Amino acid sequence: TNYDEPQRFTTTKSRQSVPQQQLISSSLKRRPATSPKETFYENESVPSPSDYDLTLSTSISTTRTSHVSSNSSQPQTALVSTKSTNEIEIKIRFVFLRVGEIDTLNERYNAEIFFEACWIDECLKNQTLYDPSTHWNPDLTVINGLGDNKHDVWYTMTTSDGNTFPQVTEHHKITGVFWEKMELYHFPADVQELSISITTTKTLNDIKFVRNESKPSGVNRAVFTDQQEWYLYEHVEMEITEQAEEFSEAAQTHPVIVVSCHAGRWVVNKSLPIISYLTALDIYAIGSIVALCVINIYHGVIGYLYYVQLYPTTSSTTTIVNNSTELILIDRYAFGICTGSFFFHQCIILIYTLSPSYRRRRQIEKRDKENHP
Repeated sequence: TNYDEPQRFTTTKSRQSVPQQQLISSSLKRRPATSPKETFYENESVPSPSDYDLTLSTSISTTRTSHVSSNSSQPQTALVSTKSTNEIEIKIRFVFLRVGEIDTLNERYNAEIFFEACWIDECLKNQTLYDPSTHWNPDLTVINGLGDNKHDVWYTMTTSDGNTFPQVTEHHKITGVFWEKMELYHFPADVQELSISITTTKTLNDIKFVRNESKPSGVNRAVFTDQQEWYLYEHVEMEITEQAEEFSEAAQTHPVIVVSCHAGRWVVNKSLPIISYLTALDIYAIGSIVALCVINIYHGVIGYLYYVQLYPTTSSTTTIVNNSTELILIDRYAFGICTGSFFFHQCIILIYTLSPSYRRRRQIEKRDKENHP
């Protein structure tokens, strides 16, 4: 494996993904952040095979052992008492080991992910073992996981020569289905973000998310199973935000880190989710229907006038059109106007559909080149 899984010093622990109902109190509504958002663009350092233009070449077995819930018998106050009064800096590193099928209709995707959270614990000085049930733990939770995902967690502790206190690393490996809101304004030329949202029960005064500068994040594109329909970009973005716990007695704000990779659509699906807005394809279809109705009405009117000109009624006291030459002239003018309107409509739709998507793809490709020269 290429994601630098270190030697384990403690007993491997496994736990199931946190039930969705436990996240309701902290993820129902997001309050606007009081500080500006930070966005990081990670690059990958592992050379990629030429066939797939990979960012990382990571080979991970999907075999999993049975999962047992974490035993945390001590109360939360016992855990908090072992941490420092200052906020602890959590370094995050994230790798998309495998990206599976992207289900546009149900707004979800399959993936296997691996992420690490590192922090310095001053209470572990001169100790060689880390126990999450007795020592301080960031209590990280994936928000947008769906169903019973396979979730393995283990811990390692290392001590560097230049640091007096040991560094604890929490490793997560998750395989399952994740929810992702699809942005389809520019469908079918859309670019989607496949994101993982990670939060904690700790507040902003206790914890601070930062990117891991020493270990790069990345995407393994070799096992992208939906590559016939989508193009998976190379770089990974990290965005740190805040969310408020609305239904708690004390107003608390928790940090949230959103890690995203990007996929551009190759082909058009037949099925789309129920959305409250019109896509570019919908606008084009509605415009074409309106143009077709206008042309049909015009042909009906001009046909009626031509018929009356050829076969005037004996009771008619007025002449609708003096001669057939005027009808021919009107028809030619109408043909020119309709033809010009048709091409103008096509150009406007193409610009509206392709221009924003093209700009976004260019920006993403530029980031890929900057982070992966």
